[in-house]
Amino acid sequence: MPLSESARKQILTGAVDDATEVFLLSIGSESLFVRLWDLGLFRRINLACGTLIDDYESEWLEPEQIPLAAREVNKILQNHLNGEVGIFLQELSELMERAAGSQLPLLFEC
Repeated sequence: MPLSESARKQILTGAVDDATEVFLLSIGSESLFVRLWDLGLFRRINLACGTLIDDYESEWLEPEQIPLAAREVNKILQNHLNGEVGIFLQELSELMERAAGSQLPLLFEC
């Protein structure tokens, strides 16, 4: 998540460096990605938001899309509260809440 409009512009132009103000939530392993994929996380966000988030495409969620995506994350989180999946989904939910409150977009980067 860019933490400022200038950070967003840097990301859009590919001019990202160590000074770019972002908050990064990384999927820590291939196995976690596969588990999230199998749970339908990205499919559900895509359906709710009209996006194409997958392992080959980068996609922005604009501020008005974030509540829609957050609802889908929270639905999955209700059934997966523990373990690596639960921790990631909780962190993603918190990041989405922060982004929505700040009216900042989220970038899903492959």
